[in-house]
Amino acid sequence: MIRIITTLIGIFVLAGCANEGMFIADNIPNSCDSKGHTFVFIEYGDGYLSAKAVIKVKPGKELQYILKPGSKSDLVKFRDMRVTITGKDSPPGSPFPKPPDDDAWLDADGIYSVDGRVLTVCVPEEPKGDKYYYTIDVENVGQLDPRADVEF
Repeated sequence: MIRIITTLIGIFVLAGCANEGMFIADNIPNSCDSKGHTFVFIEYGDGYLSAKAVIKVKPGKELQYILKPGSKSDLVKFRDMRVTITGKDSPPGSPFPKPPDDDAWLDADGIYSVDGRVLTVCVPEEPKGDKYYYTIDVENVGQLDPRADVEF
């Protein structure tokens, strides 16, 4: 019986990981007065910072940034580090056009130990474009620049 329960839990965990960066749960209400969401893990700690490079979001739906701080080192409690997410221009030399100027919907800011595990934002009902770059900045850890593609 324990084996069956453990196996089922493992399947659910792996199924959840397979959906990172993709729109899911179109039947579950969200904080944007609609249903469904996309989530992306932001993992950070002693010497590492990672997030999925390209995520897919849908207009009018929720985007969840899920914070996953590492265990504390001798000097730092990563749960107390500020995570700031902001929209940004395309990287120099990018083959993609400059992102639209309505990228403020990507902005979020929080500290795991204060604001909780999930920072949420709402994708506009009618975004001006379909490719948005953003910056993830984790205090005293580093910075990433992934992309959110809007699927119409």
